[in-house]
Amino acid sequence: MVYLTTKDLLKMRRNIPVPFYMRIKKNISEEPLEIRKVLRVVPGKRLTALCFWREKEVVVKFFFHPMRREKNQSRDLLGASLLLERGLPTPLILENTVTADRKAALTIMEYLKDGSTLNCINRETKNKKDAYLLIEKAVLSIGECHKKGVWQPDIHLENFYFHKNEIYILDGGDVKSVVGPLDNSRALTNLALFFAQFDIDFDIHISSLLNKYEEKTRPMSESVRNTFLVKIKMARGQRLEKFGRKVFRSTTSNRKIKGSDRFAVCDRKLQENEFRNFLRGADKYIDGGVVLKAGNASTVAEVSLNNSDYVLKRYNLKSAWHSMKYFFKTSRASKSWQNAQILNMIGVSTPRPYLFYEERIIWLFRRRAFFLSENIKEPNLLDYMNSCPLKDAEIKMITEAFKRLFTIMIYYEISHGDMKATNFIFHENQLIVLDLDSMIRHRNRYLFRKAIQRDLDRFLKNWTGGKYESDFERLVASVEIPV
Repeated sequence: MVYLTTKDLLKMRRNIPVPFYMRIKKNISEEPLEIRKVLRVVPGKRLTALCFWREKEVVVKFFFHPMRREKNQSRDLLGASLLLERGLPTPLILENTVTADRKAALTIMEYLKDGSTLNCINRETKNKKDAYLLIEKAVLSIGECHKKGVWQPDIHLENFYFHKNEIYILDGGDVKSVVGPLDNSRALTNLALFFAQFDIDFDIHISSLLNKYEEKTRPMSESVRNTFLVKIKMARGQRLEKFGRKVFRSTTSNRKIKGSDRFAVCDRKLQENEFRNFLRGADKYIDGGVVLKAGNASTVAEVSLNNSDYVLKRYNLKSAWHSMKYFFKTSRASKSWQNAQILNMIGVSTPRPYLFYEERIIWLFRRRAFFLSENIKEPNLLDYMNSCPLKDAEIKMITEAFKRLFTIMIYYEISHGDMKATNFIFHENQLIVLDLDSMIRHRNRYLFRKAIQRDLDRFLKNWTGGKYESDFERLVASVEIPV
């Protein structure tokens, strides 16, 4: 088995092969630590891994930052100790030590096998009733924390770990505390941030979950309950702003490459060699693919990367003036990338985005751009609805799917910008939204109202004079645009 040093891990960044060994300090001597699985890595700062140590499986956090590693290690220990002192379950810290080369601090923690985080459960459990019951337990746990003066400012679904019917609170380094119960304002802001991580469809459960929360804390007035939904909406907006910036960085999910002649971000599901091959000759993929649209402004083709099919859209430059105009403008490819990520985050289905790539001159000046996404081989909505007569039940499913879409768009003040029926797919009772380069999340309420009204007018135009016109007229009439 190969032994690695801290220097080796820092060089590898996210590309860390497992398993391997490291030598760590044991009093005045050293002992081996086997790293079996990387759970999370923040290059140059932190690594969390499943390890084997002293004949048992453990979770180990490595802290690399030269100026902060001891401080971050101490925060984890203090947070875990605080939770245990106040009777709140959290994995035990077994040891705090350093690597043999003294270039990293590490915390060794109890490994709770056969458990799962609330995030995984919420994402993977098909039985919504079971998922709801676990969310209910998490809310009770939050109430217990607040009653005992404890909270996590960056609370998220990964903080809650279910193991043998008990909830454990993770990430002691983010724990804050006060003497006595948490005040109402701070407690409800924290709880709102927790609820903000669910789709707006989930809001119908908030009233009953607040009842559960009150069992552990104190009763809320009706006015406080009414303003709580406003707090959730504000928290969702803040999360969306933060997430919208994050999609252009290297993260656990995405890989970024920036140079004097290019800027690109891709999903890590694409192998790095595929990504770099694409950057070396993006046009070749279109030339070797099946062209779906050959316009002046854009070219769309079905392409293949490593025996998988995708849709590739190239945004062309029509003239020298057109080229100069787009030197400093945000590319439509980067808008499509960001908007697709945002829609997926807020619960709207769209083809999975895999890559966007901008050609650049001396770092800043943009030229052509490319956007690669999942290829959903299903007819668009217009073709689907014209192919055969639809039953009333199916029309109802389609109109309800659009009602949900419009509700989400209004909640987040998003306009699509091109509501042609060909920009939607209805497949397996799910509405899928296409062509996102004109989508805008508005900052001005007046401009949003005008934009969403244009969307609704364009949407109705799809069905004018057709057999489904009255169904969609009733749908649009039911949409409430806030003043």
